[in-house]
Amino acid sequence: MGEVGWARPKNGVVEAFEIELPWPNRTGNRAVRHGGGSHYLSREAVAYRNAVRRALEARRLADRGWVGPYQLELVLQPPDGRARDGDTLEKVLLDAIVKAGLLADDSNRVIQRVTREWTAPDKPGRILVIGKGI
Repeated sequence: MGEVGWARPKNGVVEAFEIELPWPNRTGNRAVRHGGGSHYLSREAVAYRNAVRRALEARRLADRGWVGPYQLELVLQPPDGRARDGDTLEKVLLDAIVKAGLLADDSNRVIQRVTREWTAPDKPGRILVIGKGI
């Protein structure tokens, strides 16, 4: 899927980054609501967030808090040929990226455009995130 890395900042603004991340085990409703309106993440959600953090730490991309604005291209290679909900997958992915600290948040001020490209299935599945400054 190409080399993974990031362009050095110019005037403190990162112009581009590219990172390959694992495919999440499940992308359904990952939060479980309990009494009192509290939300708790499933074990799978916590494990995926930890896997994303490890992938970003390995490339020294965790805890950057980049504020953008960015456009993101998601190249999605699922592990099998089943139908997928792209919106839910995007939400799980962006939440994990923000929690790991690559981006300050996933608001419209930081991420102004997201495009998705689906590729042929291949186990174990992976996601390439390409970010470009706007």
